[in-house]
Order: sequence, then structure tokens, then C-alpha cells
Amino acid sequence: MLYQRILAALERVKALPPTIVIYGGDKSNRFLIIKEWLQRFFCLSDIKKPCGNCRACKLIDADAFPDIMYIE
Repeated sequence: MLYQRILAALERVKALPPTIVIYGGDKSNRFLIIKEWLQRFFCLSDIKKPCGNCRACKLIDADAFPDIMYIE
């Protein structure tokens, strides 16, 4: 899928754009896509990303990561 290629390219350069706009599809799918990518980017694990267990992954999953703002 196109979004996976875009997210993989952003991972390779290890940089976040100042804003990410995701549109199309339904709201729940958009949130799943961005949450998975943010967890992969901020995950503290050296083995598997996203690990789902580190502090960053848990905060993102709970919509409580301090550097992330969701605007609907």
C-alpha cells in the first residue's frame, strides 16, 4: 500500500515532518495507521519495533504521548 511505502521512507531518513495529514478511508483506520507508525518511530526497543511494551509505545497507544497532537 502507498501509505506503507511513505512511512517506510520516513523511517529510513529518521525524521518527522512537522505535520502529517492523513485523509481518506474511515477514521479508525487512519488512527491505526498513524499510531502504528508513531510507535515504530518512537519505540525504545532495540529488537522489535513497535514493541508495544515500552513507555513510548504505551503512551502513544493511550493517546498520551506529549509530542503528538491529533486534530479531527
